[in-house]
Amino acid sequence: MKKLVLLTALLAGSLLVAGCEEDSDSDNNLVFENVSSREVQVIPLSSEWATFTLKRGEKKKLYNIRDVDYRLRPSSRVQEGSASTDRYIIIVDTPPAN
Repeated sequence: MKKLVLLTALLAGSLLVAGCEEDSDSDNNLVFENVSSREVQVIPLSSEWATFTLKRGEKKKLYNIRDVDYRLRPSSRVQEGSASTDRYIIIVDTPPAN
């Protein structure tokens, strides 16, 4: 019985430590979500990560990213949404001109 209790405690401790390590890495993750009506090209302004394309409704998560500077193309049709945060970028359609 003591072995079972000890094994359970060790397993719980291991899971707790593993969970903490994953959370600390998430501070460097970067997510792009395309809710616009267009296909969007995300172009980094550094060489840390590569250009990629997001289709409508698609989401992409990048891991261990320090430099979050980027531009979106087509820049006249899409923009970063107001609900975006520093590391969770929501791409929306640009409002029509009046």
